[in-house]
Amino acid sequence: MKSLIETLTKQVEAFDTQQKDYSNKIRIAHRNIQTARNDLQKLTAEAAADRTTDLQESAIEEEEHTEAAVDVEEDSLRSQVHELLAKCLKTADRSIVVEIASDEENAMDTSAERASKRPRSTEPYGSGGK
Repeated sequence: MKSLIETLTKQVEAFDTQQKDYSNKIRIAHRNIQTARNDLQKLTAEAAADRTTDLQESAIEEEEHTEAAVDVEEDSLRSQVHELLAKCLKTADRSIVVEIASDEENAMDTSAERASKRPRSTEPYGSGGK
């Protein structure tokens, strides 16, 4: 019995030592995991900042290129519009003569139209008593 108790005591001591060792290894693993997570977050933030900077630079370059292309196209379209307007004005000067009637002529036209119209019946509901 004595040997059994000694054996069990040694096994319990070995178990306790092993548990302490496992606990230490678990704590170390947790620290390493946390350190790795922190490193990943830093690297991700740096990569995002670098990518944002790259995207901003490329967006600025694209915008400048687009503005230059738009400016050239806009200038071309403006010159075409000016040429078309000039042609229209030349044609209009040659063929169209616009007369602006005075207020007196407009008043005479409307009074002449009123005189030629038949007067309305003054009786309610059409003509007299049928």
